[in-house]
Amino acid sequence: MTAVASTLNVWFVAAALVAAATLTIHIAMGGADTVKPLLASDLSESPRATLYLVWHISTAVLVAMALAFAAAALVPSAKALGAAATALSALFVLANVWAILRLRVPPKVLPQWIFFSSMAALGGLGIAK
Repeated sequence: MTAVASTLNVWFVAAALVAAATLTIHIAMGGADTVKPLLASDLSESPRATLYLVWHISTAVLVAMALAFAAAALVPSAKALGAAATALSALFVLANVWAILRLRVPPKVLPQWIFFSSMAALGGLGIAK
C-alpha cells in the first residue's frame, strides 16, 4: 500500500466528487436554465447584475469546496479544509430548505439540497475518520 493510499480519506474523496459533479451541473444546466433567462429578463439593471454576480460567486464557491474536500482527502493535516467545506454544505442545505419553505415551492424547484446534503453527510464521515 502506498503512503497516499494509506492516508487517503475516501469520504472526503467522495465529497470532492459530489462537489465537482455539482459544479459541472451548475455550469452546464444552470447556465442555460438560469443565467440565460436571467440576462434576457426585464429585471432592472441592478437586480439583474447582482444576480449574475451571485451566479459567478456560487461557481467560485463550488470550485473552492471541491478543492477543499480534495485537499482534505489527500493531506491529513488539511482536515480543517474539509470541515469548512462540510460546514458550508450544511449551511447551504439550511438555506435551501428555508427558501423552499419561504417561497412555498416544491423541493424539485430548488433541488440543490440534494447535492449539498450529500456533501455534508460525506464530509461529516470524512471528519469522523
